[in-house]
Formats: sequence, structure tokens, C-alpha cells
Amino acid sequence: MTDEENKKILSQLIEQILEDEDNLNIFIFFLNRVENTDISNDEINQILKDYLCICKNESVKGKQRVRHIGDRHVFHCKENVGFIDVNKIELIATAVLNKTSVRLPITINDFKRKYKKIILKNVKSSIHYKSLMKEYQDGDEIIEVVSSWLTWKQLCGRSGIIMKRDGEKIRGIMKSMN
Repeated sequence: MTDEENKKILSQLIEQILEDEDNLNIFIFFLNRVENTDISNDEINQILKDYLCICKNESVKGKQRVRHIGDRHVFHCKENVGFIDVNKIELIATAVLNKTSVRLPITINDFKRKYKKIILKNVKSSIHYKSLMKEYQDGDEIIEVVSSWLTWKQLCGRSGIIMKRDGEKIRGIMKSMN
């Protein structure tokens, strides 16, 4: 697909999310779970609107919170700064609209960068993250998972990290559950 086709698909997904307050709230919930943040609804709403302007090649009104860097964007939310890519927004938006779980593949380098603070801490929970890094072999898949919104409504939702080798789960880390 061309860059323009990707922008069109992404803008359609974002418009569908922004049109429905429930979908927007679920998107925000999933994004915060995946990113290990607690960014406010207003901030994420503005990020999505900024993305929509970028996708439509329109200028962003007011303070621009999203800046393009290669295949990623950096977003600014008050004191929070993070990286997000188009694929992540697309995967989360698709999960929201299809009422499914979020399954986001990440590289080992992204895993190390994202969980650096936890890995460097010498606390009980860091053992699982360090163990995953030690067991990782070229070709392994690392997937961040957030169960569907329905499971969270039924108080059995979970989010975590799965490492697969040859299609089989070999390690998992539970990040949160309700």
C-alpha cells in the first residue's frame, strides 16, 4: 500500500473512533494499557485529532502535539513524551471497532526500551522482564496483549506480554488484571 492509502485508512479509523464516545474511551483505555501510561482522555483525544490532520495533510490548529519522525511519531502530553507509530493506532482502533483484544507485536529492542525502567529496578517484578530477555532468541515473537473490552467490563480483563517461539508460547508476563 502507498503512504496515501495508509493515511486514508488511518483517517477513516480515527474518524470512527472520534465519532463515538464509547469507542474513544475504549481506545484511550487500550492505548494507556499498551503504553503503560495514564494519559488523560482530553490529551489522547487531541493526539487523535492531530493524527487526523496529519493524515489529511491539514495543518494542526494550536499547539501541535504530534511530530513525525521516520515511521514513528513522537507525542507530547504535558510532562509525558512517548513514541507511537501508525501501526499501533491502527491495531488498537481495529480492536476497538471489532470488539476484540489488542495484539501488538514488538521487537526485542522496543521491549528493552519500553520496559527499561522496570528492567533496571531490582524489584521482584523485574525478574520476569529480565528472564524474558535472557530467553529471547532470534526469530522469537514478542506480543503485547490486552484482552477485549468485554472482559474488562466483566471484571476478568488482562494485559500482558507473550513470547512465542515457533508459534508456541514459551513465556508470559502479566502486566495487569481486574
